[in-house]
Amino acid sequence: MKDVLEIVPGVFWIKGTLGSNIYMRMTNGKRLILIDAGFPSDFFKVRRVLDNGLCLKPFLAIATHYHLDHVGSLYRLKKRYGLKIAAHTEDARLIEGKEAFEIYRLDLLRQIYYTALSPFLFQFKHTQVEVKISGIESFILGGELLAIHIPGHTVGSIALLDCQNGILFSGDSIRNEKGYLEGPPPQFSTDYRLACEKIRERLTNVEFDILLPGHGEPILDGAKNAVADRFMRNGEGIV
Repeated sequence: MKDVLEIVPGVFWIKGTLGSNIYMRMTNGKRLILIDAGFPSDFFKVRRVLDNGLCLKPFLAIATHYHLDHVGSLYRLKKRYGLKIAAHTEDARLIEGKEAFEIYRLDLLRQIYYTALSPFLFQFKHTQVEVKISGIESFILGGELLAIHIPGHTVGSIALLDCQNGILFSGDSIRNEKGYLEGPPPQFSTDYRLACEKIRERLTNVEFDILLPGHGEPILDGAKNAVADRFMRNGEGIV
């Protein structure tokens, strides 16, 4: 399908979503998981890919953090496919509606943009998180994915290391928008400096060759060196 790019065998990127990048990974047991879920409106593209393209029923969706452009379609996906949801315990409370989302200060242009699109993009429903991730590192899916806690963008932001394929799913902790590696957007982060610190501490020393960011184009070769050059060797801030 034109909407899907197979990164390596069994790992797919659903292209053209309105919210975050959405990825899919086949487990060694030939079961399908989703990584992030875009805006509520992205449900229709995911459904089309799953029902008409892969013809597979996902059993798990992992949220890298609770922001609406990453968890928006989880409710509908769960209702249609009966999947379980995984997220860090700190962000699970917000996904479930037990704690309110932060209110961010937006510039006038963004206020107009989001207000105009809210009936289409933001019809979000809270939903239960069955798999709660805790600690700095935690294996899920029998050790096939390592969840790494990177607080700062949100309190419970995580990245996922696919040890088998040498892939880092970085969520918003590392983005590649417009071909330029950067950290999380400061205006949408609870503690931007903490995020910078934890990116350096926990992501620049892990082994991976491919970066699949929450926003922007994937880096399919030499990703670890690119991340180290940007965030470690230059000794600069992530702005």
